[in-house]
Amino acid sequence: TLAQVQAALGNYDDAIQSLTRAAELQPGQRKWRDNIEVIRQRQQQTTSETAKTG
Repeated sequence: TLAQVQAALGNYDDAIQSLTRAAELQPGQRKWRDNIEVIRQRQQQTTSETAKTG
């Protein structure tokens, strides 16, 4: 999906925005909300790793 590409490029905010839009368009599809959580976890992990390495 577009969000996967965005996340792979480190564009986590854009990925979350894309997934949020998908969740709005398909509210019955839990996978979008699950994917948002996965992307947020990756974003936090990347932020933590960046802070450690300076």
